[in-house]
Amino acid sequence: MIEAYWYIWVMCFSALWGAIAGRVFAVEGQRPLGAILAAGYCGGGTGLLSGPPFALLLTQIAKWTPAATVTEGLFAALDDFGAGLVWGAMGGAGGGLAAGIVVVLLGGGRRASLK
Repeated sequence: MIEAYWYIWVMCFSALWGAIAGRVFAVEGQRPLGAILAAGYCGGGTGLLSGPPFALLLTQIAKWTPAATVTEGLFAALDDFGAGLVWGAMGGAGGGLAAGIVVVLLGGGRRASLK
């Protein structure tokens, strides 16, 4: 069951962390477009960092059966590390963009000028 939805699990996990990180940068943005793009950029970086470790853990859990050897599960997890980089970054960027859009629409990205 885990193997069938592996990419979705990694993307959702990364999107959650990307939205958390992106919200912080969207609130600090001076212009609405800059706030949205900064949130997506930082969310993508957060997804890039959170996706691969979660992919390794998820693959180890999926391969944790008495019939599988330890090295077989480890090699499968390392094989999924690269896919975790791609899907993690995409999920994080999507979560960050979504958080940035919500913050800008709610008015959190607009600050008064100090001039």
